[in-house]
Amino acid sequence: MSSWRGHLLIGATGGLALVRVLRATGHFPVLPDIPPLGVETAIIGGSAFLALLPDIDEPGSWIGQRVQLMMTLAGIILALVLAVGLELPLQWIAIYAAVGMVLGKVAGLLLLKAIRTAAGGHRRLTHSLPLTFVLLLITVALWSLGYGMWSLIPLAVAWGQILHVLGDLPTPAGVPLLYPFSQRDFGLPQPLSSFGEGLAAISAIAVASIVIWTWV
Repeated sequence: MSSWRGHLLIGATGGLALVRVLRATGHFPVLPDIPPLGVETAIIGGSAFLALLPDIDEPGSWIGQRVQLMMTLAGIILALVLAVGLELPLQWIAIYAAVGMVLGKVAGLLLLKAIRTAAGGHRRLTHSLPLTFVLLLITVALWSLGYGMWSLIPLAVAWGQILHVLGDLPTPAGVPLLYPFSQRDFGLPQPLSSFGEGLAAISAIAVASIVIWTWV
């Protein structure tokens, strides 16, 4: 398993690349009263955080030990994004943040056990492409029904899962990409997988350097 630091690095690199793509294609989000640098920081930091989420199925993982706090913070952040997106006045933004904090804490308590039970063990459902496909289908469905802001939630989770899998694929254990339809683990062959985490980190640094170099 890649370390949480490796997943943070890959997640941040993915966020940096996403910002670059959004700017290049003219789809960079413009939010009222929030400078572009703030939006860029949120995307990069959010991607780094989301890249940790799939290890929620492992109680001993870094995020598994901090998931309750993380869920509370995630509830606050999502509530703030929603409130700002709706252009609500300041007092309503504060109310949304408070509600998001409560809902995040409750969701953490209720969902944590359910997620670990449904995952079928560490590096199973949370690390598989079928779950990514389902999340993307939910995203499209919510968007088609007019729930634009809510559709960002499953999309963000899918994005984080993809970034996380990129960090675990090179490791010796590999990743069961087709679970629950197949138990086969995909990854680098030996002896490359023995250096997989280092290779993933170097690749992330290289990608980040190229993105920054071509940006300026």
